[in-house]
Amino acid sequence: VCATAGPNLETIMAAHGSGAVLKSREEGLTVLNIDVGGGTTKVSVISDGRIRSTSALNIGARLLAHDEAETLTRLEKAGRRFLADLGHDLSLGAKMPEGLRQSLAARMAHVLFDAVTGAKPPWDDLYITPPLDTLPSLDGILFSGGVSEYIYGREASVFGDLGPQLGEAIRKEA
Repeated sequence: VCATAGPNLETIMAAHGSGAVLKSREEGLTVLNIDVGGGTTKVSVISDGRIRSTSALNIGARLLAHDEAETLTRLEKAGRRFLADLGHDLSLGAKMPEGLRQSLAARMAHVLFDAVTGAKPPWDDLYITPPLDTLPSLDGILFSGGVSEYIYGREASVFGDLGPQLGEAIRKEA
């Protein structure tokens, strides 16, 4: 969707599709919707049912993918950035070291919440769109997107990516 609609429209669609805009409108809340997918994370600030600020980041469960033997089958540029940040330089076909998925997920979750709170990004191309404005006082955070199923504990299946680990790491970071 991001390639066709563009990251801002995708972020707006995620905020509406998740029910965050409706919840904000009906209850008069200021909420943060964090939509975590395979390649990107879209964040929106919603107040009284209106989207006030959006941002899209290169954080997602499929920045790296692996097969059953823990061999890398997919490695995006942002995935390489996170690997390098942890001191790893892997290529397609390489074996994922023990514990690396958890370390990558924990780093992604930390970078995500740093970004949401206005910290300086660890590298220049973390953001696809400009960062969020300064956060207002929030009444809550809603998670959506494929990884949210792991955040809320509604999914147990694995799909050869960082989904389970990223969901757990975001839940802990939140």
